[in-house]
Amino acid sequence: MPEHAPPLESFEEATREFVSALRSVDPRVREHALEEVPAVVDDALARELLRFARDSERGDEERGEALIALGPALSECHDEEAADGTVESPAPGTEDWWELPLSAAGYREVHDELRRIYHDAALPKLVRRRALEAAVRAPRDWHREAAATAWRSGDPEWRVTAVFAMGHLQGFQDEVIEAFRGEDPALRGEAIRAAGRSATGEVLAEDLLALAADRAARREHRLAAVEALGELQPEEASELLVELQDDPDPEIAATAREAAEEVDLWSSLEEEGFGLPDDLDLDLDLADIDDPDGPGEDDW
Repeated sequence: MPEHAPPLESFEEATREFVSALRSVDPRVREHALEEVPAVVDDALARELLRFARDSERGDEERGEALIALGPALSECHDEEAADGTVESPAPGTEDWWELPLSAAGYREVHDELRRIYHDAALPKLVRRRALEAAVRAPRDWHREAAATAWRSGDPEWRVTAVFAMGHLQGFQDEVIEAFRGEDPALRGEAIRAAGRSATGEVLAEDLLALAADRAARREHRLAAVEALGELQPEEASELLVELQDDPDPEIAATAREAAEEVDLWSSLEEEGFGLPDDLDLDLDLADIDDPDGPGEDDW
């Protein structure tokens, strides 16, 4: 990563104002930029965010937010990642063309720098935690040991990061369930969200339904449970989500409405076969599915 900030003129016009805002002396301007920047991340802006996170003159919170801002770009690239770890947008002008936020080189560079930040014991704990939380949006082998180490640490903050990471990784069902059943409200909240992103949610579906309906439960836990139901979409969720749209808490009612709309959307897509002709030959090669050298669980 560059030691000194590159000139504003070196950035694309579309991202230049974000870079200028990130370098502002006004913390409110920087805060607003960090909220908006995930939607426009490219290679150069990713480097700027990583440089920002290394800047000891910034506060720990905003340094961490700079790393979290990389998460959506990593996730989008990971969705298109090949078995060898490379990413590449379809050729411009082709029918399926779209542009990934990061180039193959930029994708590797962000991965490598997040790993270095996570392992740099001289950096603030919050910055290192956020590095891992951003990195797991595109899972790698080292994330599993990092999550397990954070879970075993006994540090309450690292354990929250561990559960967040486990929601993006395979093989941590027991830990997520333990966090869900535990007494620590921060850990339980993160476990609810992790369940919504992973197969653990199938095990906890009844608990999530009960929690979403429980007006005596912590408000933030109910909200997280409603959101998780929208993602998991268990069969029993539809009726409850309709009922919760009349909940006295307007935010819970609105969240239930959004979750119900998502359930209805996916139900209609499934009924209509996602718009594909019934006789479409998907040409699946079962040998590829069973290939032990093919993508592992963490690649999906």
